[in-house]
Amino acid sequence: MEPCTISTVHNAVMDVFVDDSPLTNTAPVSTTQEALTVTTPLLPPDATRRDVPEDKDGTAQVIPSTTSIKPGRSKLRQLKDAMAAISTKLALQAIAPANLGDEVVVDNAQCDIFVHSLDTQRHNLTNRRPFSSVCNKIGHLLCASDKDEQDFSSAMNWYRKAADLDDPTGQFCVAQMYNFGLGVPVDLSLAMHWYLKAASKDYAHALAAIGDLYLTGQGVAKDHSEALKWLLKAAEVYRGSAMAEFRISQMYKAGVGVSKDESIALMWLRRAIKHGDEDAWALCAKGYAFLDGFGVPKDPTKAHEFLLKAAQKGLIVVCEKIATMYFRGEGTPQDYEQARFWFHKGARHGSEDAQYNLARIYSNGYGVPVDDKIAFEWYLKSAERGNLLAQSDVGNIYMHGQGVPRDHAKALEWLLKAGKRGNPVAQHSLGYMYVFGWGMPTNYSVAYDWMLKSAQQGHKYAENDLGLMYLGGRGTSQNNIKAVEWFRKAAEQGLAASQFLLGDAYFQGKGVGRNVEIAMEWYTLAAVQGYEDAQVAIQQIQNNAR
Repeated sequence: MEPCTISTVHNAVMDVFVDDSPLTNTAPVSTTQEALTVTTPLLPPDATRRDVPEDKDGTAQVIPSTTSIKPGRSKLRQLKDAMAAISTKLALQAIAPANLGDEVVVDNAQCDIFVHSLDTQRHNLTNRRPFSSVCNKIGHLLCASDKDEQDFSSAMNWYRKAADLDDPTGQFCVAQMYNFGLGVPVDLSLAMHWYLKAASKDYAHALAAIGDLYLTGQGVAKDHSEALKWLLKAAEVYRGSAMAEFRISQMYKAGVGVSKDESIALMWLRRAIKHGDEDAWALCAKGYAFLDGFGVPKDPTKAHEFLLKAAQKGLIVVCEKIATMYFRGEGTPQDYEQARFWFHKGARHGSEDAQYNLARIYSNGYGVPVDDKIAFEWYLKSAERGNLLAQSDVGNIYMHGQGVPRDHAKALEWLLKAGKRGNPVAQHSLGYMYVFGWGMPTNYSVAYDWMLKSAQQGHKYAENDLGLMYLGGRGTSQNNIKAVEWFRKAAEQGLAASQFLLGDAYFQGKGVGRNVEIAMEWYTLAAVQGYEDAQVAIQQIQNNAR
């Protein structure tokens, strides 16, 4: 499995949101596909990840930074401690029911009963802030609990209570939930709506998130100038945003939306790093500085060290990169299990990129037994999030019935989504389906159109099949010369079938002057790869020469 360039995200529900894309980041992908873009969420902006033991599935307890909670305490106890962190005395009086005991262990329903008493008493508060802050803390706990207690739907309800009280943290978290489909269906228009509400109060995370949406073109038309405007706002508000500063640095470093200027890029990178090691994005910036050798000597080991610290603080974009580094053995010994572990973290929090790469782990058996069923589940999640490569793979899985029942109608649906977006693998598969009439009547003309789109992007299988269509005059006029042109393109990419067909063209003098010596060269290249027809052709030529 070859690595490819990917995009990643920002940490804040979540502090989340960066796209490493125009810049750097690699992750395992299909051997026949490349390039991948995405954004992902994670922890609330006022939450931090502590160094606590993690479950095998990659979960770790995440707690509000103002509390001191030990692993293993009940959710109700965590809620009590979180609420106790609210400084307003009146708020404490309103939220402390008499039956709140340290040893009480409760389920979600009991928690709902408890927090309902808080909801009904909020009119006793002197202002909205204490209640909205508690709502946010409850939401954070529900998002960051271990897998068994995690409840994104309930978290969304509590964030919405805070948001409706015009609390910018609540508004930002609601936006993140809509952006990443946590507890609600993905809805980028609603995400933007709530981001804008929080941004109107100069909430740095929201300002940066809006900039990232414009930078990646998610839910809005891609607009680098608009992206820079919002990122600059985020960077200039009180205390600024390390994430925004890092993203601005990346834009100047790569010349995305601005004139390339490494001195300005380095200035913004240093601003991001100055936020200190308590800020996950500052750690991320420092890690990438060492990874790229930008402003410091290149050092993959130090890069891994700082990026791992950022990942342990819950920064999903870094989880993606850490997984890739473990997968490739970059700055650390190669470890497929650790790669799966970190991809799984991102996948569980809605990262289409992590979901896709986790599917690749299972479909290829890297560090785990091959499991087509689990692989398909993650491919589908990623495809539903809009991942182009996953959409193509889901279509092909349905077409071939790999791990799921063959379903040509669903195959056509997903392949069309990917094919119309320009994926050459999907375009070739669409051509194949129209040639054989899978799920629709055979239509060589439509098949030719899709094959041509794919072949023009250098897809060797489409090049070969397009050559066959010219050779047989299917979907286009019969033309041996063009057939040879396309066979040659695929043959030069090492495709054995095309090497044999090109050898045949030279042997028979079809579309090219007859030349047995050149024919033997192409036959031999195919035969070395085990192509039986080429081996037979060589044997026949040798027998006739005796």
